[in-house]
Amino acid sequence: PAPTSIKNREWLTLGLFFLCAPAVVLTLHQQKSEIVLGALVPGVIGAAIGIWIEIEKRGRSRWATLVLAVGSTVACAWYFNAQQRSPAYDPAFANDARKVGALADYVYSRSIAAKLANPKVAVDQVTDCLDAQIMRVICYERHRVWVPLVMTLPTGIWKEKEALLFERLAQSDFVFITENGPTGVWPYDAQLAALRPQTKAWCEQHLRLVERFTLFGKHMALYQRLEIPLP
Repeated sequence: PAPTSIKNREWLTLGLFFLCAPAVVLTLHQQKSEIVLGALVPGVIGAAIGIWIEIEKRGRSRWATLVLAVGSTVACAWYFNAQQRSPAYDPAFANDARKVGALADYVYSRSIAAKLANPKVAVDQVTDCLDAQIMRVICYERHRVWVPLVMTLPTGIWKEKEALLFERLAQSDFVFITENGPTGVWPYDAQLAALRPQTKAWCEQHLRLVERFTLFGKHMALYQRLEIPLP
C-alpha cells in the first residue's frame, strides 16, 4: 500500500481508539462531568486528520483540501472566540461559588478564634466543595494560610458502620447537614440520607446551629461545637 494509505489508517485507527475508549468510560461512569469531556478531544483530532488525509488522497483538486483547511480554521476560531466571550459561569453557579467561599471563610475564622490545631469537618454527602480536603485549598487560596482541616466525614464513598459514623460526628468541630434536596449517587450519600433524622437530632442536641443556607439546589445547615465562639 501507498504511504499515504498507511498514514490514513493509522490516524483513523488511533483517533477512533482515543475517542471511543474515554467515551465508553464516561458513558458507564455513575458520576457525569462536563469537565472531563476534554478527554475526547485527542481522539476527535486524530480521526479528523485521518479523514483529512483520505479526502486529500481521493481529491482530484487541491481546492477541496484548501476549502477544508480554511473551513476548519474558521470554525475553530469562531468556537474559541465564542468561548472566550461567553460568561465562565451562570449567575446561579457564581452565587453558590461565592457562598462556598463565605463558608470556608467562616470555618477559617472560627478555627483561628477557637485556636483549633486541627479543625475537624464533617459533611453528610460526598461533595467537591465543602469537605475538609477542598476547604484546605480554598482557605489557602483566600488567606494564604494552610489550615490542617481534618475530614471526619465522609469516610469514603461506600456505606459505613453506623457506630463509626456517629463516632466521627462526635469528633467534629463543624458539621454540614443536608436538610432537603437531591441525594447523591454514592452509597454513602444514600446511607446518610436515610440517617438524616438521627444525625439532625444529634446535631440539635450536641452542637450549635450557625446558619441555614441553600447550595447547589440543596437546603443545608451548618453546626459547630458549643465551645467555638460565634463571630
